[in-house]
Amino acid sequence: MSIQLILKNDDLSPDRLQTLTEDLYQILKRETDVDVQRAKGDSEQGSKNKGDPITIGVLALVFLKSGAVLALIETLKSYLTFNSSLQIEIKNGDKVIKLNAQNLKSNQIEHILTSLEQFIDSESHD
Repeated sequence: MSIQLILKNDDLSPDRLQTLTEDLYQILKRETDVDVQRAKGDSEQGSKNKGDPITIGVLALVFLKSGAVLALIETLKSYLTFNSSLQIEIKNGDKVIKLNAQNLKSNQIEHILTSLEQFIDSESHD
């Protein structure tokens, strides 16, 4: 099982959503100690794309250090500030944390950090 980071916005085309996902992927690789990977998907019949298919809007996260959670939240907060119409879901099995520009205010970050740390703990025990 992996922790998934899912970008959502019903008003964006799949291409635009994937562009934003790729942008966030690059930012997370560059600015955090989070091992982030493009989520693999099923190959579509008749697809002309070569290589491993990816799932649009989804990244897989593996945390390497305990400080990575705070770095991840700060990075997502900054990213959502510039892309305020996006919603981000962090999913571990049936547990989901939903993030958007409005719920990443300073007074809510501690609660989100606690929830993410519980995700990491439950992931390491699976």
